Amino acid sequence: MAGEDVLPVRGRTQIDFAQLDELMSNAFMVDVIDSGADYYFKYFGDLMTVFCGVNLCGQHLSEVASAALSSSLKESYAKVVRARQPAYLKGHYVRNTVRLPIERLQIPVLDENGIVVAIWGVVIPDLTGLSLAALEGDGPARLVGSDTLLPLD
Repeated sequence: MAGEDVLPVRGRTQIDFAQLDELMSNAFMVDVIDSGADYYFKYFGDLMTVFCGVNLCGQHLSEVASAALSSSLKESYAKVVRARQPAYLKGHYVRNTVRLPIERLQIPVLDENGIVVAIWGVVIPDLTGLSLAALEGDGPARLVGSDTLLPLD
């Protein structure tokens, strides 16, 4: 019989993220640093690099050279951290003249005190009329759209 805590508490788990690449190419995970003062990209799938135009894995958001990408991601992550709720976005990644329509889900990961310590996310692109080759080589993108918090009811 299950106790009061049905789901396990997230601790510092050891996940071999390299083995997840094939399944999770359009997923990402960021650790939340100091309640959202910064974010560290723990995992950034291969297609995420194509979508965003830069591989962010192993970087802090504050180190990202593209101000447009950095500020749009920080705003999006901050909303999830403040609300402690999943967020859905229907928008675009924009690089130069290329607009990639996307849907994105961000899911907060809470510690035992209810503090958001990480965000898991997945991006589903709409490649209608686009090829992945058309997205390569255009440099860093920016995220356009507004997150909608998902009700927990």
